[in-house]
Amino acid sequence: MENGLCKPLLINLCERSIIYTYAKVQKEHTGRKMPNIFNYLDYREFLEDFYDEKKSGNPHFSFQVFASQAGFRSKSFIKLVIDGKKNLTAESIERLNKSLKLGDKQFAYFKDLVEFNQATSSQVQNFLMEKLLSYNKRNSARQVLQNQYDFYRNWYHNTIRELVCVVRFGDDFRMLGALVKPSISARKARQSVELLENLGLIRKKDNGLGKRTTVCTNKSIR
Repeated sequence: MENGLCKPLLINLCERSIIYTYAKVQKEHTGRKMPNIFNYLDYREFLEDFYDEKKSGNPHFSFQVFASQAGFRSKSFIKLVIDGKKNLTAESIERLNKSLKLGDKQFAYFKDLVEFNQATSSQVQNFLMEKLLSYNKRNSARQVLQNQYDFYRNWYHNTIRELVCVVRFGDDFRMLGALVKPSISARKARQSVELLENLGLIRKKDNGLGKRTTVCTNKSIR
């Protein structure tokens, strides 16, 4: 928010990291060993989970081994990527799959996911999000990914998330929407609160205020 006005929200890894991660819960329920790439909207989280699963099955597996299998000269490259200190290029994506061993469809999703995460334009991000959702038409994670997309593409959700923590609005969504600058309708304000609750980003408190539920850990490139 600058000069009292809200501006469109460009998706970044900071906001992405506070969103409910379906993949981790899915593994808890299914006992799936290797992570399912289609359950991710952050390729760095996928790489981190892939490494953790490999490490749990083989204590000798390391970032150095991971990098060596993929053909990288720098043994710390993959760790730097996961930490958000390096980005992937088209060439490094191809190399990385020597270790990931993703199938054709999974690899296509991974490439689009990398481009989505590293995009600097909201228009490009929205286009790529549509592509990512198209992979999940029969995947149980689709609704979660759709909710995430709805959060990202509408700038006012983040503003509503801040407002409900300081304003006792009850069921007066017209008033809540009017507090957003520029204002939004009561219907959009209600839908925003419902979305934030479904994503686990806010929860109701007894005193009538909302509460933000997570702390942001920013892995984005600076």
